[in-house]
Amino acid sequence: MISTYKLQTEKWFGVGAKVLMKLNRKISLIVAISIFILSYSAGLFAQPEDEDINYQVWIDYNVRYDFANNFGVYADMGGRIISPYLWTRYFIRPTVSYTLSQSSRSWKTPIVAFHLGSGVFYTDNVDNQNHLELRPFQGVNVHWPNFRKLRINHYVRLEERFEFMYNTWSLSIRARYMLAGTLRWPSKSTNRMSNLFFPFHTEFFWDLNQGSQFNDLIRITPGLGYEINADLRLEFSVSYHRFRITTEESFETNDMVFRLRVFHDIL
Repeated sequence: MISTYKLQTEKWFGVGAKVLMKLNRKISLIVAISIFILSYSAGLFAQPEDEDINYQVWIDYNVRYDFANNFGVYADMGGRIISPYLWTRYFIRPTVSYTLSQSSRSWKTPIVAFHLGSGVFYTDNVDNQNHLELRPFQGVNVHWPNFRKLRINHYVRLEERFEFMYNTWSLSIRARYMLAGTLRWPSKSTNRMSNLFFPFHTEFFWDLNQGSQFNDLIRITPGLGYEINADLRLEFSVSYHRFRITTEESFETNDMVFRLRVFHDIL
């Protein structure tokens, strides 16, 4: 019986080893970087900080699939953790998009896309009851102007926030506007440095009625990105978030957020 168990164990370990060997090295590198950041954050969270200054680590995976000329689906999923350690948040947000035009050779012609989706956010609080939020949203993204090395887009989004906490629920509506851009490295295409790009965005938030928790005011985000290939790219950013726990409190915090993003285009 022991020998049979040993043979089965060796068989499964052998299968597992073959699967690991077949994994794309680039994907393995992404996983290793993510584990390193989470491990490093554990030491960061052990440090006491002032009440009005927080640090966050945010890791998310973004996948996109274009199934028609103008239609596409994409989703982002991941997690965030904060220091001082007050909560950990997990989320997934699938979206359907419709683009009026796929490309434009003239920088004067905008590219307009409509987005419809819904997010699920679960916050594991340390001292309070856990928090569940369902967030349907509608958005319009305008890419304009678009130059060879610089692309600008404007994203307006309306969100309906259904929040469940303490055996009750609430509904609030929030509007968001993001001015974003991507600056490409000015070098020849044969140079590996040409795979570098510099994403940046500033986002503003408005609560159209009272929300219960987690109300952002502004986010300012510069970043650095690297395009591994046409379908896979990485982004790392350090951003400033002006944040308010509830709309009933005037107390606001200043959060520094370290974020790693993985973008994967299936087709």
